[in-house]
Amino acid sequence: MRLKCPYGNTYIARIGPKDPRGYQDEAESSLCNGISEITIHTKSSSDLPGIARFYSQIFGIDAKVTPDSVSVPFGPHQTLTFIPGPLENSDYADGTGPHISLYTTSLETVWNNAEPLGLVYVNPRFKRKAEVNTTGAKEG
Repeated sequence: MRLKCPYGNTYIARIGPKDPRGYQDEAESSLCNGISEITIHTKSSSDLPGIARFYSQIFGIDAKVTPDSVSVPFGPHQTLTFIPGPLENSDYADGTGPHISLYTTSLETVWNNAEPLGLVYVNPRFKRKAEVNTTGAKEG
């Protein structure tokens, strides 16, 4: 299923093979339902090298970079792709654009890479908060 958000970004949702990294015990099927690909529009192709550097430096992921796109593999069956394209909503720049959650193999590493850049946000609405404990490890 191909979905398009109000900002013009496309999402591809499909049923795929079971992800070997984890599963829901109550799942009746060995298949995984989820979004396998998200394509997000950028203002221009000049944004692409910085996007690739971000995912490399913060998440430690080697993105596939072409002159027209950056593809970031977040697992065996999930890809985040950035392409220059029309931003179809004027609110995009004020922070109300697309928001997604990403899994990582090391939250502590990503946190330590992102925090000095002011990129860590802990939503105050949630009771369980990611915090630094006395040993320096993150909890959440």
